[in-house]
Amino acid sequence: MLAKLRNLQDETVKQTAIMPIVYDLETDIRYVQGMTMGEEKGKEKTLDNNIILLLQSNLLTAQQIADTLNVPLKRVEKLKKKL
Repeated sequence: MLAKLRNLQDETVKQTAIMPIVYDLETDIRYVQGMTMGEEKGKEKTLDNNIILLLQSNLLTAQQIADTLNVPLKRVEKLKKKL
């Protein structure tokens, strides 16, 4: 806005283009935290999908699924109710 008021927009664009702005996003603490949270959510979603697939196959009981996947029986039963 100040650049426009002082007729410096062209110069501002030129200077901005040549500025060596390098920011390694992958080392940013918030980025790392977000990635970690995303990975955890992905693992949980995959585990839920596996539980659902095993429930739909009708090959194992809820207890067997819980034991096999090392999850609480309540989690398996909760997903079973949603089916």
